[in-house]
Amino acid sequence: MIAEIGLFVLLTMNIWYVFIRVTGKNQLITPFINQTMSLNTVNRNSFYWLVNPGSLLIILMIVMLFFIKKWKAQDVGSKIMFITMTIFLLLSTSIVSWNFLIQKQFFLAEIIQFPFRFLHL
Repeated sequence: MIAEIGLFVLLTMNIWYVFIRVTGKNQLITPFINQTMSLNTVNRNSFYWLVNPGSLLIILMIVMLFFIKKWKAQDVGSKIMFITMTIFLLLSTSIVSWNFLIQKQFFLAEIIQFPFRFLHL
């Protein structure tokens, strides 16, 4: 087992060397705080994410209606997946007051930067 670990370290030495060299003296830059996050939501400037490809919006509506209609018949895993999908869909829109959260310096909103990214799970 020690031989395998030694071989692993030896074969990946080029990666470790670069990693140690780069991270040794670099400093991480703080995230860019987007002051106009509401403009980067799906239903504002990025509406094309819902309609391109054209079938995406139709598929999304069918899935939502199917899950709502068959809610009691779904197992717990499917319900959790549906709730998670719905939360991320809502977070990608301007239903959430992103500019208000940025003005209040809410740390999670400052990290997110572009809410439309939540549409891509």
